[in-house]
Amino acid sequence: MPTDIPEDDRVQASRYQEMIDRVKALVDTRYSGDWKAAFAAYAGQEDKLTEDGVKSLLKDAGVGTFVTRGVYAKAVVDALDQDKDGAVSVEELEAEFSKAGK
Repeated sequence: MPTDIPEDDRVQASRYQEMIDRVKALVDTRYSGDWKAAFAAYAGQEDKLTEDGVKSLLKDAGVGTFVTRGVYAKAVVDALDQDKDGAVSVEELEAEFSKAGK
């Protein structure tokens, strides 16, 4: 990681990458790499991923603590929720994957 990035930003980037790696490992092992199956498992009744669903996903992936998972979940939903309905649809998640080139 470049050393010209401020320490706080490097720590945040490292934590973010760890979260991504752990979630990916969970999807790979529990859902054979099928992210849509993982999405369905954590989505609520309206087929959307809420903060509670994200917290459950993060817990199962071994990310954070009881306290920090809530903060992470809110940040994930806020970042991906394009229509601002308080949850992430599979289409919103696909749009994010498309931007990331996944």
